[in-house]
Amino acid sequence: SNLFKNPCTVAAMMSGAYQFAGFIFTLLKFIHFDAFFQAYELITAVGMCLTFVCYPNEPYTSVQTPTCSWPKMLCIKRQPRVLAACKNCLVPLQLTRTWLFLSAFSLGATCGAWCSGTFLQEVTLKATIGDQHAVQTFIIWMPLVSNATFLFSPCIGMLIDSYGFIPAVQILWSTVVSSVLSLWLLPMSYQWWTLLSLNWLQTVTYSLQFTYIAQRYPSDQFGVVMAFSTVAQSAVNLLGLYLLTRPPKLAALVFILPTCIICQVSGPQVGGCQVAGWFF
Repeated sequence: SNLFKNPCTVAAMMSGAYQFAGFIFTLLKFIHFDAFFQAYELITAVGMCLTFVCYPNEPYTSVQTPTCSWPKMLCIKRQPRVLAACKNCLVPLQLTRTWLFLSAFSLGATCGAWCSGTFLQEVTLKATIGDQHAVQTFIIWMPLVSNATFLFSPCIGMLIDSYGFIPAVQILWSTVVSSVLSLWLLPMSYQWWTLLSLNWLQTVTYSLQFTYIAQRYPSDQFGVVMAFSTVAQSAVNLLGLYLLTRPPKLAALVFILPTCIICQVSGPQVGGCQVAGWFF
């Protein structure tokens, strides 16, 4: 994404494209299960070969023109020593902003997963006998609306390119609050607002993940910080699994209060300005 003039917009669009790719599973309604995944195996094999051939050994900078060089792709470079590589991997963990980022991202991602897992259960509980058709409508539209992050992810990227990360962090906080409280308090007829809030929560969470790691860490640390974010999300997801069996009011307390604290905590001075709000 750093090869482009508006890197955060491009990174957010890449995040949206990742979510858009998941819509291929809707084909399972029309294609036999075995045939679908046999074709998917072929697509995966072709993609692996293209990646091996086309991806460079070293990341390009904005002044370079991406080209494909087959001999370069096929040569094996001498790897650095194990201890030096491990030390480089641990450098991001020495930064306070890394831990704040990991905490905020994992909370946002887990909140989205919890809302997705709880939505249909809560809608069913709120429904009356005459609302069964509406429940079926929610069942159909819920995965489509909540996962259509590609509709809004470019907007988050453009916002970050124009005004920095703080407005996007404020959106993260507001969407966590909106998703949890609307799912808990609003009647069934207003649960469309919950789906829209969940869409925005997924959008801003994963757009921030891609853009922040790409812009605030050296290119050789992108993979390791992305891995740390995945591990952090997996750890916090255990809390989300527990909350699936608990009342929504407990989830409101668990998600809203920590996210509020993390998003409002005052950070150190970076770039000569006082940072109040996250991992700057």
